Amino acid sequence: MANGFFEELSALGSETNVDTDLLVEKVKSAMLKAARKVYPNSEENLRVTIDPLTKTFEMYLIQNVVEGEPADENEINLAEARTIDPAAYVGGTVSRRLDIAKFGRAAAQSAKQSIKGDLREINRERILGEFQHLENDCITCEVKQVEAEAL
Repeated sequence: MANGFFEELSALGSETNVDTDLLVEKVKSAMLKAARKVYPNSEENLRVTIDPLTKTFEMYLIQNVVEGEPADENEINLAEARTIDPAAYVGGTVSRRLDIAKFGRAAAQSAKQSIKGDLREINRERILGEFQHLENDCITCEVKQVEAEAL
């Protein structure tokens, strides 16, 4: 994936005062949610790796190698598995890299909404933690933002 993703992730972390590692975990979670919509029967076989240091972002589907015709997307026949991993054998597994671009607009929108929701929740928790010690105290403040869902 382009380095632009990691630059944006770092900028978002700075802008929202959220640790980049926490953002990476939220993006992983959102991408797994999006992948589950595309591969609904493969929930346990999906893996996402995001490493800001090496600037790698990859998603994999772990498939069981079978001799004959695969029963579903969780299986792959031996010949095809050997194109991915020449050492593949029947009964083993291979990690097939998924093209995130093929997930479609709906999956991307779902991931985006999930990340935005997580950021809102992180921000709420941070603000609560900042002012929680003032509970039962009388303070003066200025309202700068009102969220419709909080009303």
